[in-house]
Amino acid sequence: MYSPNKKKTFVTLFARAENIHLIKDVGTIPYLMGKNFNYDAYLVCYKNSSEYSHLANSRGGGYLQTIFLKKHVNKYVDFALYLLKNSKNIDVLNLYHMRPFAQIMIFLYKLLNRNGKVYLKLDSSYVKFSNYKLINNKWIVKQTIKKCSLVSCESKKASDLFKKDGLNIEYIPNGFLNNNDNNLKKEKIILTVGRLGTEQKATEILLETFKILKEKYHSHYRLILIGTMEEEFKEKYKKFLKENPNITKYIDYIGEIEDRKELENYYKKSSVFCLTSRYESFGLVLVEAMSYGCYIVTTDFGFVAHDIVKNKKIGEICPIDNKNMLAKKISEYENRKDSFMSERITFAKENFDWNKIVELIEKYLKNKTIIKNNKKQMKEESKTFF
Repeated sequence: MYSPNKKKTFVTLFARAENIHLIKDVGTIPYLMGKNFNYDAYLVCYKNSSEYSHLANSRGGGYLQTIFLKKHVNKYVDFALYLLKNSKNIDVLNLYHMRPFAQIMIFLYKLLNRNGKVYLKLDSSYVKFSNYKLINNKWIVKQTIKKCSLVSCESKKASDLFKKDGLNIEYIPNGFLNNNDNNLKKEKIILTVGRLGTEQKATEILLETFKILKEKYHSHYRLILIGTMEEEFKEKYKKFLKENPNITKYIDYIGEIEDRKELENYYKKSSVFCLTSRYESFGLVLVEAMSYGCYIVTTDFGFVAHDIVKNKKIGEICPIDNKNMLAKKISEYENRKDSFMSERITFAKENFDWNKIVELIEKYLKNKTIIKNNKKQMKEESKTFF
């Protein structure tokens, strides 16, 4: 399975990976570890999509390979068997979420490969142990962290709070990859991208926000919706259009776009990116939109919103489900001159460029080795001295 050229291996275990995950952190991190740091990079999962086109379209070059496990028993057994066979050939094991699955895989891997490194990405905001139903208890969490070379979360404030709890969890955000040339021609467009119609995304709030924009503020914006739409929401969407014929022509539902270049074209020409989510682990679309100079109007879905929208040059953060505030802030932006587009692009590149983020990950992994080697050397020196 692994190449015989003795390159280091970086393996991400993520059982439910689909095609879309290849362009998120799950696929991007191993891809760039392979591309930028010469790892043999693998994503190990079940085959959950009929095809993994993003592997060829945007994650090509042979830097990331997929290994599809067959479903024999369940993910615990199937992935444990994989580790039993391959742990000694894995230099860095990458897992997600502080949950029993990741904990078991980490302990098994470290039992089989004591010198191997583990990178656990929490992909979550701060939750106190007393309220964290997905983990067993603080002792198990601490033991899990001890087995890892790096544990990270996506919010600076969350990292600080975890450290106050005595847990060494670093701040490493998610990011974007694009070849933006900064030659952007913005149009009167409000864009959103995501799983439309879910409870999380609150698409109905976005539609009502747009209605207020048109009827109260007489906005000249169009609204473009991109992404899959939940079946049960389709009827609600049709009903909304039927009940508001005066604004129907200003709303375009594009559907899902898998071609990244086509999606980038919408980012490039949109003036405002609006996210009405009730909760998010990160909100990856926000930094993608910002990297193309879009003005961000988002709900206060968690700590990460404040890491991304640092000031009013970048955007506005509104209370969840507050359609009147969302409409007001978008209208205010429409009616003033925007001279900060380049600053948004610069802020995105400086803080959320995936290339810089994986460089930080590699530094943490290397520094852990240095620390371990220094401790070992100190121990040997102390034996000699005494």
